[in-house]
Amino acid sequence: MGFFKLSEIKENYVFDSDRSFKVIISPDIIDESPLGLAAFKYKPGQTGPAHTHDTEVEVYYVLKGSGKVRIEDQVFPLEPGNVVYISPQKEHQTKSCADDSLEFLAFFVPSIKF
Repeated sequence: MGFFKLSEIKENYVFDSDRSFKVIISPDIIDESPLGLAAFKYKPGQTGPAHTHDTEVEVYYVLKGSGKVRIEDQVFPLEPGNVVYISPQKEHQTKSCADDSLEFLAFFVPSIKF
């Protein structure tokens, strides 16, 4: 079991960018956890890398802001309350709007290595 306050979780930065994330749940935090959960934050106009996950399903739940995610050749809007399901091995890329930041939760099953 675990209880977490997002405001108290350490913020990490993605590689050399200003994009940040907070790992909330992972097997490193809860041994028996079959999933990973992280909160991502993009500044206005930021774009993440196009990438895939070999075996993991990824689900976004948008908290704040706006943007879009491209999954293969389809583009979906990201707005508060939107949920996006990304199957394993599907290339995807996330971008915040030029004039708005973007915050979302990303669930991974099974968990990725953060």
